Amino acid sequence: LFASLVVSMFIMIYGTIFKLTISIEDKTKYEFVAYDEEYVVLSVYNEKLLVAPFEISENGQYIFRTGQYWFVEADEGIFRYRDIKYSPKVDLGVQK
Repeated sequence: LFASLVVSMFIMIYGTIFKLTISIEDKTKYEFVAYDEEYVVLSVYNEKLLVAPFEISENGQYIFRTGQYWFVEADEGIFRYRDIKYSPKVDLGVQK
């Protein structure tokens, strides 16, 4: 009983630490949706998708153009998940 309790506590502590230390830079799996063009899905709000255009650089890194974004219907479009090689670069589109 004691060994089981110790192992359970260790797993809970390890899982909590692991979950808290993962950052957005570690995320490489993203959802994409295609309408007339393909967009990256940034979030879901009130059954609508927040999407933004993206580009792929010469070295294969995705660049999310978050300076332009809009809500679209979630039940339309063709969905696809991609496991991208590098963490994406976010371009806010802010002029200096």
